[in-house]
Amino acid sequence: MNLIETVAPKTDPSRDQDKIMAAKNQLAIITNALPAFVAYLNSDRCYDFVNDTFTRIFGQTQDYFIGRHVADVVGRTAYHRIEPLFERAFRGETVTVEVDFVDLRGHHRYFQGHYTPDFS
Repeated sequence: MNLIETVAPKTDPSRDQDKIMAAKNQLAIITNALPAFVAYLNSDRCYDFVNDTFTRIFGQTQDYFIGRHVADVVGRTAYHRIEPLFERAFRGETVTVEVDFVDLRGHHRYFQGHYTPDFS
């Protein structure tokens, strides 16, 4: 019997985690410097990430948003208006939107933005 051995170098998993955390921190620094709000929605339409501008506009902490459904943030009425736009983006289309609505705190909001699909 013969044996073929294939060995690939592997980095220390703790170093991989350090790189991931450094990348997340760098992304937060960049997105928090933007005057626009930035959010990342998962396939359940729940927030996985929001930047500082987003938290200031809606008057809540990041912890408030993470894992929360969009409808619970903007209200059911506003969500039903933007839901078809989300669906187009989740099907792979980049969508430019202009939306005005009254948020859950009673503030009138007007936004122009882009929903960009994540193909990863």
